[in-house]
Amino acid sequence: MDLTRTRKVAFALRRQIYTETFGGKARGKFLVSRESLKELLGVSRLSASDLDVLTTECLNIGLTVIDMDDSFAFAEKRFVKNWRKVPNNVVRKFVDMIDEELGVQEDFEEDPEEEEIDDGNDRQTNIRTPPRRIKRSV
Repeated sequence: MDLTRTRKVAFALRRQIYTETFGGKARGKFLVSRESLKELLGVSRLSASDLDVLTTECLNIGLTVIDMDDSFAFAEKRFVKNWRKVPNNVVRKFVDMIDEELGVQEDFEEDPEEEEIDDGNDRQTNIRTPPRRIKRSV
């Protein structure tokens, strides 16, 4: 696929189509069918690499692309960045639940390893803490 054409398509999506009046609105997020996107890009088939290049070019100019199988959603990057963010504790909760359902076990080391360091003056004990957890499949 032609990179110059892809850049022109990304620019048209962001600067022209985004601000075009249709669907009862003067500007804003929109959907483009897979067929229409192929037509815009001048290709008969959309490959994963074509979509990667288009997505990168769109992101570079502030437009997010969401592949929805039969169509593609386009929205300003700042609009998507304002979506609520999942806190780490919620992610960990579901990681633990999924690991349990899949039979993944967590192994924790009983005691941290101790290592003596001789710095020339006094001997010091340095406690190395193990990683938070080591996953092992059953």
